[in-house]
Formats: sequence, structure tokens, C-alpha cells
Amino acid sequence: MRLLIISGRLGVGGAERFVSNLLSFIDHSKINTSLCLLENRIDYPLPEKIPVSILPAGKKKNYLQKISYLHRVIEQNNPDVIISNIALVNRLTGAALRKMVQPPYWIARIGNHPAKGGRSWWRNRVNMYWDRYAYQSVDRFLVNSKGLLQGLADVHPGSKGKTTVIYNPVDFQTLEEESNLPPSCLRSPEKQLIIAVGRFHRQKRYDLMIRAFSEIRRQQQVELWICGDGYLRPQIERDINRYSLKNDVRLLGYAANPFSLMRQADLFLMTSDWEGMPNALVEAMGLGIAAVATDCEFGPGEIIEHEVNGLLATPGNPEQITAMSLDLLRNKERRLTMAEKGKERVRSLFNREQIMRQWTDFLLP
Repeated sequence: MRLLIISGRLGVGGAERFVSNLLSFIDHSKINTSLCLLENRIDYPLPEKIPVSILPAGKKKNYLQKISYLHRVIEQNNPDVIISNIALVNRLTGAALRKMVQPPYWIARIGNHPAKGGRSWWRNRVNMYWDRYAYQSVDRFLVNSKGLLQGLADVHPGSKGKTTVIYNPVDFQTLEEESNLPPSCLRSPEKQLIIAVGRFHRQKRYDLMIRAFSEIRRQQQVELWICGDGYLRPQIERDINRYSLKNDVRLLGYAANPFSLMRQADLFLMTSDWEGMPNALVEAMGLGIAAVATDCEFGPGEIIEHEVNGLLATPGNPEQITAMSLDLLRNKERRLTMAEKGKERVRSLFNREQIMRQWTDFLLP
């Protein structure tokens, strides 16, 4: 079977890591796979001999041009099946396939909240109308959490009965190996360490995290590391200065190896208003780090059993986040017990071999 995967780029991010993992772990003896990227950026590893097509740069938002280029790549690869990854790529793929007389079987992967993600309510409305047009041609939807299955159906009723849930595969052995490599920076021996990982987007609610951390820091000797970057960095820096946390919060940017940083942490913190299935939370728990996360749409509630293998706070509630974080930081035995149970749970749910068997059955029924 000839499979073409279309994605935006392979820069840092959960959707990009999914593509890298899928290409690395898929059964290439049964599935002849190629990759098309909208942007020429490859940070994550790719297996050798995977054909990669990269669309010409052109103007960033010249979508008609990108659709034309994408149509050409699809014709040249002549795939039996296409998997498009992330919302914008899905929209462009849908438009490119409409120009084809006999389009291939199209699987649209959605890994985040289908009604959110834009920088404004107006942009979200425009995107939803574009999605409704593009998704008329989808043969199968693919989502990475059970909650997102229903969330997609609420926004796009046409997805009912044609959506499959497959969790993202995680290579925990590689995570362990990378976590034991020398880290890019070391924690303070006098302070406990909280770590967060994710792009600087409004979805992640770093304003809420900084606010909660200011109170945690007032009551506990602790520092906060944030691995990530993005358009909200200036705002996050202002919040850090506003609460006089310059000496206690480190913005580490995109880390090539975040796992050696995670390994040093006492607590992983996630304050998102929405998710699809947060890879960073899965990876942190898989390394045996206790977690406090918001019980947002979608994902955390499928990973964390509250008070058993982690703690779930109400989204948008900094007081709960503060109290739960202090609870685990102050109670080492409780923290380590939850960390161990969390590690067991995610390693059973997101085990690479198990997930890739699901992928083979999905693509080759």
C-alpha cells in the first residue's frame, strides 16, 4: 500500500512528533510511505529512505499557490491513502483533492480542539467554515483522544460514524535513554523544581501558571522551568516581571532534549484551557514525574485518575493549581506514589508496540 503523509513541518510540537514517530515505527515492509511538508523544517528524526517532498516557499499565506503545489505532489506520488495532519494542512489537502478526478482515500487527523486554536474568535469562525467545506471529502477522521471523538462530532456532525481513535505512540525506551544524557542546565540544589513544556500559545494559559507559581513560590522554595517558545513570549516575560519572579522562572526555549530536563523535576505542571492529547504530559508521567494538570478538553482526564496517579484542577482556577502543587511538593511519599502509578498507566496506554499494531490494523484491515 502506498501511503502519503502530509504535514506542515517537522519542527517542535506534538503534531510534528506524532509524524516523526509514525514514520519511524510503521511497518515499512507492508506500507510504502512518503512524506510531504508545507515548510522546509525538519527537527525531529526521520528514518532513512523516506521520500520527502517540500512545497516551494512562496508567500506564507498564498494558500491558492500551496493548494496547486500540493495537488501536483499528490499526483506525482499517486498514493492509495493520504493522512493529513493538523487543521490547516487538512484544509489545504481537502482543496487539493477536490481538483482530482479519482482522489485517493483521505484520512484527516485532528489532534486538537476543532473549534479553537486561532488567535481570535473571528479567526476560529473562519476556520470552522473552511473546515466544513474541506471535510465534506474526508473518508475517515482520526483523533488522538476519546474526548476529541465527541468534541469533533459536536462541531462537525458529519464525522459521526467515520472517526477512529488511536493514541499517539511513545517510545519510552528512547525517552529513558535521552533523559539520562547530560542536561543543558541543572536545577538548584536548594529548591524544588516544577517543569512545564509547550508552545507559548494562549491555549496553554501560561498567564495562569505564572500567577499560580507566584503563590507557590511565596510558600515554598521552588523554581519553575518552561520549555517552549512562541508569539506570547513577551507577555510571559511581563508576567514574570510583574510578580517579581525573574530569579525563579527560567524560559528555556525549545529544548532539543527536554527529557533530561524533565528528569530533574519534582513536579510537571500543565494549565491548558484545551488540548487534544498532551504529549508532554504523557512523556513526563512516563518518566515517573508526578503531575498536576487542568481537567480540560481533551486528554488529561483520560490519562490521570484524580488522587490516584496525579491531580486534576479545574481549568482557569489558579487557586486549585496552587493548592494541588503545594500538596505534592510538601508530601514526598504521596508524590512518589502518584508518580509511580502514573508511570505504569501511561506506559500501558501509549506503549509503542501496542499502538503500532492498531495502526497496522487501521491501515491494512
